[in-house]
Amino acid sequence: MNRRSFVNILILLLIQLIPVPASAYENRHQVLVLVTSANSQIDKLQPRLFRKLFLVVPVTVNNQPLVPLINDSDELLYAVFLQKVVYMSERHYKHMLISKTFRTGRPRPARFSDNSKLVKALNSIPGSVSVMWRKTAEQENSVRILQVLWESRH
Repeated sequence: MNRRSFVNILILLLIQLIPVPASAYENRHQVLVLVTSANSQIDKLQPRLFRKLFLVVPVTVNNQPLVPLINDSDELLYAVFLQKVVYMSERHYKHMLISKTFRTGRPRPARFSDNSKLVKALNSIPGSVSVMWRKTAEQENSVRILQVLWESRH
């Protein structure tokens, strides 16, 4: 091994020893939650119900029809939603939504790539629910967390 390679390896090893702030670990711990408007009367949903809801099957809770809103403001959030809530790949999910729209006439859920627009929709559409990272939901006063859907394991 030549001197240059040795120095490069030594630098890489020293970088591994640099302390990482605790906040960096906090940001890695993600929690996906189901949310609704703070004024909503919706309670905790059974897993089969929120899955059905996002698969465009009509779901009613306390005589309130629920309205799914898809949050794709964050790539990881959307990927976790697909994998842990609807249990489908993006391609299959989109195909299923289009297919159901043609067969039943029900519109596809509205999609939001901006959290502030999603929050406005949650507060203006009665019975609407969506998913968010818990950290984001806790910063929004007009949003209420219904339940935890998924938590990263670190």
